[in-house]
Amino acid sequence: MVVLRAAPVVVANHLVSLASTLGRSGLRRRLAAIAHHHRQAGHPWETRQPAISATIRGIPAAYGNRTRPAALTSAEVKRLLASCRTDMAGLRDRALLLVGFGGALRRSELAGMDREHLCFVAEGMTVLIPRSKHD
Repeated sequence: MVVLRAAPVVVANHLVSLASTLGRSGLRRRLAAIAHHHRQAGHPWETRQPAISATIRGIPAAYGNRTRPAALTSAEVKRLLASCRTDMAGLRDRALLLVGFGGALRRSELAGMDREHLCFVAEGMTVLIPRSKHD
């Protein structure tokens, strides 16, 4: 792979083109990758280029800070449940929605769950989460 030296203004424009889809940390990762490839190719790279620094500081003012979408409300969950079919796949989808919402589980936690991880008790149900992001 041939790495060409990019002018700081070109890099700043590239970051601006990504600002509508990436947050601040994503933009910083892209910038770190560009710096890494420049150094690997033997091109000088100054980490504090004025054009790039000003662009990184100005992006939140121009595009706002990206916020994560809010969690589903119970009304939204009810609408999702109503849209599930009555066949086996629909019943599975209903169960996943209800367990995920009731336990405030992540997608990865739901995907890693097996039938053996669910135990029905008199009070309701206990769920064993085999792996979690914050073990």
